[in-house]
Amino acid sequence: MKPGQRRTDMMRIVCLLFVLMVSALPAWAQNAFVGYLAAGTGTGTFTEETGGGYARQAITFGPLANGATSNTAGATFGPATGAAWPTITEQAIYDAATGGNLIAWWPLATPQTVAPGGTAPVAQGGIHLRLTDLAGVASGSPAYAEVWSAGTVFGMTGASGTGMPVTAGANISVAAGVLSVAPLPPVGTTAGTVAAGNDPRLLGAVQSSLIGTPNGVAALDGTGSLLLRPTANSLTQGISLQQSGAGTATAAQFPESMMPHAGFAYAYQQITSDNVFVDPSQVGRQIAFGNVIDYHFGGSNANGPRIALGAFATQTAQMQAGDTSFLGSIWSFMLTSSPSGGSAAAPQGGLFAINPQVQAAPGALYWQIIEGDETDVEVDTGASVTDKFGINITTIGNDAVHASDREAALHIGAVPTSGGWRTGILFSNYSGSGLPIAANGSLMSTISIGTVLNGIDLSAAAFTGSAFKSPGFSVDGAGNTTLGSLVVGTGTVLPSNSTGHFLQLPYTNGAPTGVPAGIAGAPCEWNDTSHTLNCYSPGAAGWYHLSLTAGAG
Repeated sequence: MKPGQRRTDMMRIVCLLFVLMVSALPAWAQNAFVGYLAAGTGTGTFTEETGGGYARQAITFGPLANGATSNTAGATFGPATGAAWPTITEQAIYDAATGGNLIAWWPLATPQTVAPGGTAPVAQGGIHLRLTDLAGVASGSPAYAEVWSAGTVFGMTGASGTGMPVTAGANISVAAGVLSVAPLPPVGTTAGTVAAGNDPRLLGAVQSSLIGTPNGVAALDGTGSLLLRPTANSLTQGISLQQSGAGTATAAQFPESMMPHAGFAYAYQQITSDNVFVDPSQVGRQIAFGNVIDYHFGGSNANGPRIALGAFATQTAQMQAGDTSFLGSIWSFMLTSSPSGGSAAAPQGGLFAINPQVQAAPGALYWQIIEGDETDVEVDTGASVTDKFGINITTIGNDAVHASDREAALHIGAVPTSGGWRTGILFSNYSGSGLPIAANGSLMSTISIGTVLNGIDLSAAAFTGSAFKSPGFSVDGAGNTTLGSLVVGTGTVLPSNSTGHFLQLPYTNGAPTGVPAGIAGAPCEWNDTSHTLNCYSPGAAGWYHLSLTAGAG
């Protein structure tokens, strides 16, 4: 970027975070605050004391320990000159003896009255402050930084942190254990200017620019993770990224060696290395994720649909003439060029680009529908399309290797402990919806697929009912066929020299003696020795034959 060029708010945020992570922070074991203690007379806001003889008093709060600190020496307001002072109802700390910045303030559990000539003493260790968001942070964590905006309650008084609320009087921060003002750089600050400041307190700009709420919190915890805490119990957005793209993307942010196409992204997250051990005894419960959205919801006031991750892509204008690009809202891609942990004799592991999973745990009662995946398609009146698919399963690229065992474009399975599916593929007008297949459509169809071995192969299945079944027609597991009526051939007159479209019967080389089993009706066969047509009579429980004359007639 050229020197002096103005950056967007998000680029400023990235720069500020970089400064935070690489800056050499001061030693942790230093005083949390060195400044001035003030007395106040307000209620709900801080109003500084105005009585005669009043002045702020120097005060020091010792090093933070698990977010707690107290004053290291006593202080005394007064003596009061002239009239009695207004009752002291609150205290505050400033960074200057007069004027300056109001760092924080808190109400007093017991107000103080100061008569003429009297004083308001503060004992050593008499003020305990416990910063809520630092309560679990060890005192030896120098990398910890936290920011609060003006008006935020960020702690409590009292040795146990159960006293009065401590409110930020300005945008403040704790960085390396020091409580101070967090100045916000002006919009348009260049990267060089921000970096020159080299001040961890500039994290305040992240809180202000990124969250944009007077009660939001942004922080780096002791491990260097960015924490965002928008206002609790509110509709405040945690992250709002707004971008307006223009120009030409000439440099890919992720190369084609990573994905089937080089890519440009408006928001890009990269994890360059992962060599973490995941306990194999916890497979299915301990998984390494690149990104997780953990969305919890529910309650007496909760109403309406909930979606943990929503992706919306909207084309607002026509693309370039002749553009053949595919457009979509979600693209999931998995790539490997490394062996698994198995061997040729014992392969292990698996790859998947997406793995939807839904679970109804014990207590999830009275739900109407549970779906692992739902694909909805809509082409409205006034639009046009050449091909329309609910799900399109396509081999791509250099796909050239078939699986050594099972291979299918669509596989329906179940783990051994599950109950399995009652229907593999179901066509229905579920819940009174419209008919799924048009009146001029087909349940299953083929178009230009070439030569295959089998149409439908059910040879590995065992059937207690029918292998195929439709009105007036069924085939059982043994191949026995039941027909409402039989039409052989094309239904037209065959030429006398035809070589096909004949009715074919099984034949024996002798008179049949067996009793047909599992067949309804009167089965027939041809005796090729005596040249007779034999049919079995179920009523007479015997065979009957019809002798035929040699030669066509």
